Amino acid sequence: MVRDYWDVEQIISEEERIDTTASCEIFHGAHLIEGVGMQQRETGSAEDLLVPAGRKVKIPFWLACQLRHLSPLSFDLPAMFCDSAIDSLQADIVLGSSASNLRKYCAFYFEIGVRVATLFMKTKKARNDMNSRMRWEVLRHRLKMGAQSRWQAILTKLSNSGILESVGIDPLFVQKLTFTEENLFFGIREVEKNIQLEFLTAKEDQTKKRRKIEYN
Repeated sequence: MVRDYWDVEQIISEEERIDTTASCEIFHGAHLIEGVGMQQRETGSAEDLLVPAGRKVKIPFWLACQLRHLSPLSFDLPAMFCDSAIDSLQADIVLGSSASNLRKYCAFYFEIGVRVATLFMKTKKARNDMNSRMRWEVLRHRLKMGAQSRWQAILTKLSNSGILESVGIDPLFVQKLTFTEENLFFGIREVEKNIQLEFLTAKEDQTKKRRKIEYN
């Protein structure tokens, strides 16, 4: 079934900028360079609007998806998925926690990471270079394991502190969560609140019925 709505979160996540390197000269590609104003784009000379080979540029993820088959750019591993960041995820897995502050990198850290890894596994370079392909496969696997571990840690934390209790929850804890993790955290609390409200209402109705029977 075709969706009849726009996924706002997905649109926002695809604006995340990806590090790339120009594989060749890109004529009239200055709009890819941060800091190039609209006036310069319209009035600049061909030389001014040229992106030289080897120039580092950041482009939105949605544009990277479109350019991956054209090969004017080679894609670099985004800094937010560097070894130190992924090692922090591994520590979360070992400790069974969600201590790493992923929000400072990106609100859609796992979503972008898995999509980047899957996308770049299909590039020409990855298809021809086993080491390059393995790097993206390893990244995708580690992100998947990290996400599962952090979700479990969130459930454990809620269970230990009391789902509806704020006491015992580090005020900085939520600030470290990704958008999806934050929705999970507050979503579970809302569900539990509604369930308890239903039980309370049912109990009150039962009490009223009992009193009515006793009165009659």
